[in-house]
Amino acid sequence: MRVQDYSYGESTDHRERWMLIREIEKFLCRTGMPATQFGRLAVRDPRLVSDLRNGREPRRRMVIRVEHFMNIYEQHPESTHHVR
Repeated sequence: MRVQDYSYGESTDHRERWMLIREIEKFLCRTGMPATQFGRLAVRDPRLVSDLRNGREPRRRMVIRVEHFMNIYEQHPESTHHVR
């Protein structure tokens, strides 16, 4: 996954949100990580995945943080307790 060139304050469009949810769902399946743990580790929000599934529109900065977390976790799963 590649981090996009985003402006931090802008919201994502619906297509980007669905692509993010899809990537998160695939990540959760591959790793077996619970959705609440993912949200807590990625952005300190245990309701992130549930909220995204229910229509929450993430800002671009959050998308970047989530993508960064997934990239780092897949490269070094043992060291992601401190990813920010």
